[in-house]
Amino acid sequence: MTGADRYDPLDLLTVDEVAALTKRHRRTVQREIATGVLRSVLLGRRRLVPRAELERRYNEAASSGYDGPTPIDSRRTRDH
Repeated sequence: MTGADRYDPLDLLTVDEVAALTKRHRRTVQREIATGVLRSVLLGRRRLVPRAELERRYNEAASSGYDGPTPIDSRRTRDH
């Protein structure tokens, strides 16, 4: 049984889908997966993120009292 077997295939998101939903760059999502900030499963050669993991991650940030930007609303700004 692989990690992906525990999840409904419709609830697994690609890195690009996570990036679009959270308004982050795909490389940022890949970095969060690589560092363990965001849990994922490997299905074949594809790295997928369970939808429940996104909810856990963002609820955790909100309930921790963290008042800074969350992955959903943080954006880089340029000083010009």
